[in-house]
Amino acid sequence: MSTTRISSLAVMVSVVFALTATCSDDGGPDPDASLTEVCLDGVDNDGDGLADCEDPDCDSEPLCLNCGNGVAEGQEECDGTDLRGITDCADLPEGGYAGGALRCGPSCLYNEHDCVPEVTCDDITLTVTEEPEASWEHVAGENDSWFSVTHLSLDDDYEYLMYVEAWGHASDDPITTGVHQLGVGADGNYATCVYCVLMTRCLTADCEDYIDFFAISGTMTLDTIDATDGGSFRGTLEDLNLVQVEVDWLGDFTSTPVAGGECYDLESPYTFDATLTAY
Repeated sequence: MSTTRISSLAVMVSVVFALTATCSDDGGPDPDASLTEVCLDGVDNDGDGLADCEDPDCDSEPLCLNCGNGVAEGQEECDGTDLRGITDCADLPEGGYAGGALRCGPSCLYNEHDCVPEVTCDDITLTVTEEPEASWEHVAGENDSWFSVTHLSLDDDYEYLMYVEAWGHASDDPITTGVHQLGVGADGNYATCVYCVLMTRCLTADCEDYIDFFAISGTMTLDTIDATDGGSFRGTLEDLNLVQVEVDWLGDFTSTPVAGGECYDLESPYTFDATLTAY
């Protein structure tokens, strides 16, 4: 029994000693005397809990002289909430970011941790391998809906299906001819879009395995909408940016971009002219 109590006491003393040995007079960790703080690298190099301009060791660093006063001046990129008028990473002069919230680091340098890198998309040219198939449906009491499917071939490895869609019942306004900006407002998600472009890349011959891409920018110009059996659904797609998405096909059809997913740019105009069949 006594041996157990002594062992327990020894353990408690060693723990208290270890905690005491790592605390400074102000309750913070003691710096390691063998280490030197390197200013402006965003790292607490000497282990005192302070990094860069927050560490007194960096008081003589020119960039740290006024850092922390809330005003970006001199060589400072920012100071506190003063980001020199730049809040979106996409607006940084050096470029390279598609967006994201810009923040200010403790050394009055931009913190780009939340910035989203630009992604280089593959350029594609659409080559039609089959005549477009299109269907039209009138929904009683609602605006008309049109639905067009075009079979495409972009390379030797896959078959691609391009869906050009206009959903009248998704809007309070009727479908109209003219130029429509894709990816804006309700058209920014497949669940709510009125004018939509969805591309499917088939990974198997029967397209049971596939990857979906949704157009988040570009234009759909509708020249003809003849909502009758045998009528024409004709228009042009231009400057499309299609990003990889997961579509909730068994739910509300919400399209969610895949982080780090693939994307395509359709730079050359693609004209479609499909004969409508009643759905």
